[in-house]
Amino acid sequence: MKNKKQLAKWIGMIALVWVGIFATSCLGNYNSPRIVLHRLYIDTTQIASTATPIHIGDTLFVEVELNGLGNELTQLQIDIDREFLKDSLVTVTETGEQLCTEYSQVSKGFYQFKPKTYIIGTYWMLIPIKARTNQSEPFTVNMRLQNTSKVEEPYNPYTEDFLVYVSDTTIVKPSN
Repeated sequence: MKNKKQLAKWIGMIALVWVGIFATSCLGNYNSPRIVLHRLYIDTTQIASTATPIHIGDTLFVEVELNGLGNELTQLQIDIDREFLKDSLVTVTETGEQLCTEYSQVSKGFYQFKPKTYIIGTYWMLIPIKARTNQSEPFTVNMRLQNTSKVEEPYNPYTEDFLVYVSDTTIVKPSN
């Protein structure tokens, strides 16, 4: 009987230690940001995935949610091969308010957000301007979102990578 009481006491102490660890682990805003890709469209047609080829001159629209999970969003970097692709992120709210600071460099895919920006629902647009010689080779899109959380890499910035396939449908007529 005495051993059972001692065992129960030890289990209770261990449980209290674990509760203390879990209760304090959320202190200090250690939430990494998140990028969530929602619906995808080529022009006005909804598609199932980015594996659907995009033709030169078409526009891929991606509904994007940028979420600081309780922390302020600070910046987003979008890396693509800008020799072949051009892109844009809608950075204006429904009220016409600009979400980005003057330090953003849209042509390089760098967006710096204004203070007190916690979540953004927006569209990212991608337009292929020319295809690679090897059209079966996809383009990599790399998005990195950072917030004011104290958590460090690989959780902040949070990275979302995906592939985009570009197909050139230009028909070359044989010469006579």
